[in-house]
Amino acid sequence: MSPSLESNNSSHKKDEELDNFAASRRQAIESTILSNVEELPKFSDIAGLTEAKSALFEALVDPIQYPEWFESSDLKPWKAVLLYGPPGTGEFSTCIEMFSANLISTLSVSSSDLISTWSGQSEKLIRELFDHAIAQEKTAVIFIDEVDSLCRTRCASEDDANRRVKTELLVQLQRLHSTSNTVLVCATNCPWDLDPAFIRRFEKKIYIGLPDFDARLFMLNQRLLISTP
Repeated sequence: MSPSLESNNSSHKKDEELDNFAASRRQAIESTILSNVEELPKFSDIAGLTEAKSALFEALVDPIQYPEWFESSDLKPWKAVLLYGPPGTGEFSTCIEMFSANLISTLSVSSSDLISTWSGQSEKLIRELFDHAIAQEKTAVIFIDEVDSLCRTRCASEDDANRRVKTELLVQLQRLHSTSNTVLVCATNCPWDLDPAFIRRFEKKIYIGLPDFDARLFMLNQRLLISTP
């Protein structure tokens, strides 16, 4: 086989692998929509976090239930919300409860779902995620867990791929302000690692702290009820 033919076959194989990868990632993004809300936790099942739950309601549910508040005033719904706190404090559960009312389409991904070893594919995945959310008929929430893996503070040694990912996320964040039906919610245990330019884009930052005494007592009682025959 001639070198040129081998090169063409190799190039064709890489293109095919890339197409297959893109298709599988696209299906993965589409499957992130959480439609089975019956198994999701209720607010009554989540101990404590009263202020955090109230702030999330204000950010995600109030604009849907009371649109007249925002149409008749200068109030604008928040388009980007950051949840932060120590590990294991329930950022995901607290956020996901908002969708049990079935008012919101939810696209939930981890940062690792948006990382690709193929050049340029991570940016495409991010665009597809936002495109998919904006195309939903009802209000959509994009939930990105462990967002610090994508948007760490920039440094001189950073490679071009990471820079492009951050730039694409910033572009999509700006794009949200021209839409009426999409909100971005991100969670991190390391807010100090986030790029300052990214942090500034979040209009609301909600701390998810460790449970206090009453919350721990509530959790203990819940466990006892479950374990009691």
